[in-house]
Amino acid sequence: MGAEKSKTLVRKQAPKLGKVEGKLVKHAPPRHYSYQQVQKVIHIKSSTPFVSALKRIEKHMRQESKNLKNKNRSSLNDSYITIKGMGKAISKVLSLGLHFKVENGNKIETFTKSIGVLDEFKKSNDDSSDSDDEESTLRKRNVSCVEIRIYVK
Repeated sequence: MGAEKSKTLVRKQAPKLGKVEGKLVKHAPPRHYSYQQVQKVIHIKSSTPFVSALKRIEKHMRQESKNLKNKNRSSLNDSYITIKGMGKAISKVLSLGLHFKVENGNKIETFTKSIGVLDEFKKSNDDSSDSDDEESTLRKRNVSCVEIRIYVK
């Protein structure tokens, strides 16, 4: 009987991303929505004031409840407002969702995901003064995202 070779699991790690010189230009992820979804999706940034976001969401909720009164009440499960936030805005989005759950008694659903975004690094050549001579490097990275659906009563 031959000697058995022990199988070892070899993991390859992703290469470390080196430092890229140049000016960082962040690009938002692509958004593909129909017209009806545009009216129901609210994006929150870390610089968005909390009270302003509350008022904007309440305005959309009033509009959605008004639309429900005009329509058949059987579509009640489909009537919700979506709040999305990435990175530093996640805590603000979660606070907004909890506010509507505790204060107003709305049903909420929480979804987490990762979204790929592109960072562009522009490196300008010092030799000439033309802005067309800028070299750009693109790098993809994943950003945490949270989505909260607030259902209209």
